[in-house]
Amino acid sequence: MNHLSELGLRKPIQGVITRLIFGLISSSISIFFFPIKTPVLGAEEIILSYPPAEVYLSVDALETFVKQGKITRDFGAYSQLIGRQNLEQLRQISQRKFDFDPVTVSRVVNMPIGRVVMRRIGQLIQTDQGVNGAEALKTALVAAAADPEGFSIINVIRQFPAKTLRIDGRLIAQAAQEIPALLEYRRVVIQEIQAEAMGEAAVEPKMDFSRLPNLQQPGPYTFTKRTISFTVQDLRQTGTGLTGSYQLDVDVYLPDGLSEPAPLIISSHGFGAYRGNNNQAQHLASHGFAVAIPEHIGSNLGYRQSFLRGDVDSLLSPIEYVSRPNDISRFIDYLEGLVKTDPEFKNRINLDQIGVVGNSFGATTALALAGAEIIPEELSQICRADNFTLNVSLLLQCRAVYLPPIDYDFWDPRIKAAIAAHPLTSAIYGSQGMGQVKIPTLIVAGSQDIVTPMVQEQVNAFITLGAPEKYFALLDPGTHFTASIQSDTQGIEGVPKFIIGDNYDLGRPYFFGLSVAFFNAYLRGDKAYLPYLSASYNESLKQPGLQVSLIRSLTLAQLETAYGKPSPIPPNPPPVATTPQLPAQNILEEVIRTGVLKVAIRRDAVPFGYLDEEQQLQGYCTELMDGFKDYLTQTLGLPVELELIVFPSTIDTRYQLVRSQTAQLECGPNTIQRNNPGITFSESFFITGAQFLTKIVNESNIDLNSNLTDVTTGVIRNSSTEQFLKQQYPQANKVFFRGDNAITSGVNAVENDQIEAFANDGVLTIGELFRQKLPLENYTLVPEDPLTCDFYGLALPSGDPQWRRIVNSFVNSNEAEYIWTRWFSYAFPYSLVNLDSCLNR
Repeated sequence: MNHLSELGLRKPIQGVITRLIFGLISSSISIFFFPIKTPVLGAEEIILSYPPAEVYLSVDALETFVKQGKITRDFGAYSQLIGRQNLEQLRQISQRKFDFDPVTVSRVVNMPIGRVVMRRIGQLIQTDQGVNGAEALKTALVAAAADPEGFSIINVIRQFPAKTLRIDGRLIAQAAQEIPALLEYRRVVIQEIQAEAMGEAAVEPKMDFSRLPNLQQPGPYTFTKRTISFTVQDLRQTGTGLTGSYQLDVDVYLPDGLSEPAPLIISSHGFGAYRGNNNQAQHLASHGFAVAIPEHIGSNLGYRQSFLRGDVDSLLSPIEYVSRPNDISRFIDYLEGLVKTDPEFKNRINLDQIGVVGNSFGATTALALAGAEIIPEELSQICRADNFTLNVSLLLQCRAVYLPPIDYDFWDPRIKAAIAAHPLTSAIYGSQGMGQVKIPTLIVAGSQDIVTPMVQEQVNAFITLGAPEKYFALLDPGTHFTASIQSDTQGIEGVPKFIIGDNYDLGRPYFFGLSVAFFNAYLRGDKAYLPYLSASYNESLKQPGLQVSLIRSLTLAQLETAYGKPSPIPPNPPPVATTPQLPAQNILEEVIRTGVLKVAIRRDAVPFGYLDEEQQLQGYCTELMDGFKDYLTQTLGLPVELELIVFPSTIDTRYQLVRSQTAQLECGPNTIQRNNPGITFSESFFITGAQFLTKIVNESNIDLNSNLTDVTTGVIRNSSTEQFLKQQYPQANKVFFRGDNAITSGVNAVENDQIEAFANDGVLTIGELFRQKLPLENYTLVPEDPLTCDFYGLALPSGDPQWRRIVNSFVNSNEAEYIWTRWFSYAFPYSLVNLDSCLNR
């Protein structure tokens, strides 16, 4: 309440099945987990179901085997199925105990990523009736963690709140068939990359590489470290929650003794890492590069620690995919001022030579700045809840599904070259998004990377990469941490050895030297460093414990020919050649030519646009559009102030006015959508969602778990809320309102007891209550958190990216922020709570 006043399974796959069942239950459960209910009963039997066959096992028989090593009659069938060579391994895994805090376990399984993991494991581990076992498993995990005997597989099973724990053998069989294919394909890919490197080396000019300086050694320059801090006025997830502004801290390494300004490299740290002790930055600085490392406070080590303490509920907020590249662009903006005014920076940094490097999540950030685009349609398809996957990186990537559905463009033209080590790409960018990268790019991968699997996340990204100058470096064997940029272990304590690997002392120097060569070649334009980027030079670096292969070309057809059949994991979706379509008319040129800015504003949407008592147009949009007129006049350097023409719009006419370019944009409560022909939207400037306005005395009648057939509910025709009611409450007793006074009529109908509830965007309802000066203490909004997440944006004609870019620059400007604050400072907590709720669904 929110008061307005306040398995038949075949022998050849036995080993795989065993590892899947018990490895999944042990290792996966030991990583993520944990609602707090006491089970009324524990599982007495396990059923391995592969319709029409079912194999039964009593939990007593399993426990007897685990504790005493005895194979009872009940366990005999399973022991034959598993195979005696795997029985001891099974027993060891099942005997293992862990010390988990039940409170932490509960928080982890109930955070957004944890819920996704549990739902997917619940597809495999089900309750008696074959229902997804996520909720039951959560209960068992928390109870097992709280048990004095310790957390173990047997204990989890005993705490499972159902008589039967059912395992879906079909999923196991599917995985048992797919995993060997994936492993074989990975082996073929590695061999083909190494063969491609040897082929490229064979046609390269012969050189005596022993005469080249060793770039893996520190360079000749000393350097000075300085920390810059400044305030960013933007929404950001932090270790204390969502905030409207934050402090951005950046360490800058400045090389000493250069005769000319140094190129700038910006290093983006990974998820759960931090900016300190960056050995790669120090190495690059010793070779004459200025290096900056921003602290991404919404995904750094401190944030992860805040989560573990319980200060925040989400391990990763979707907004971090926006905030990270924005951190770097905002820093460049700030630095442009420093090099002009601060003696310590003046003449020491060349802002025409900027590169970006990142590791893991930082590599994903680097690719965004290089032009990789988020494609919401691809992302949604890959991240469907029914997709069962062993690619753990999708847990992070699929958080971006909850971003507003707009076109994201993080490309920063000031960045001229990029290095991405172990990036996450398959869902967040896909083939279409990676195809937008046009600057020189180096991708680094480890052959044994479990965190971001090499083929799905790096090889496919390289195949579809749009950059004409591109390189792919394979470290074999290499893990996610082989090319780590830091020498300490902060942030990776407790990570199993097989995930970290043991050859990073070889991989790190190689990566550092390769970075020096790449940035010298593509930032300084020094062709003397191109030999370091040759396949033959990298072949010469082969040593015991690490083989490196550097290639410049690879195709899907090449890999499938070597594999002998279609790839089991091709780029998703297959790359499609497209021809860019230019807009029929350039809006910005029209504005400059005519001296007129044409906009449309609603008159029935308090507080965005409405008529006051004197029938004068008022509201946030009126002031915003006046500010946009001044912004364009100043930004374009026009000699005469633009004339602003305002057209009246309604919920029915708003988009047609924009499609016909009668208006060049429309400002109002426009929910950002991707299926609106001829329309695109600016970045979001407000968030709200559907809530039911009702009188306090009628609140108990609004049961959202019912079909609402007994509740007379008003709703506006052709609104996003009407679409929501059709989908979620198709049998609801609806009364429709339309026209310029639809919101007013809906609120009045509640006031006069003509309807029990009025469904509308919460902010619009609140605004109308204020306008009518109705007694707020008589009303409530149900539920407290909105049922939908409606991100508002300015409606623009599609097909004109230049116009959208300049509109977005204004939406993010200080001028627009000032106007927003004037109108919505009272609503900021409401907007912030809505945003937090929507992003962390």
